[in-house]
Amino acid sequence: PAPQIDPQREPARIDPPAAPPEPGDPLPRVDDPPLPDQPNKIIGEGLPAD
Repeated sequence: PAPQIDPQREPARIDPPAAPPEPGDPLPRVDDPPLPDQPNKIIGEGLPAD
């Protein structure tokens, strides 16, 4: 059973490193959509006049 724990630990290590890159990808994507949305909302609110 000792060798079985070794292979299971390998895939578990790949999970933690893959987690940091995942949140980083969606972060930039969320910034893209808000950019075009903000200008549209600001124009309707009259914030650009500031």
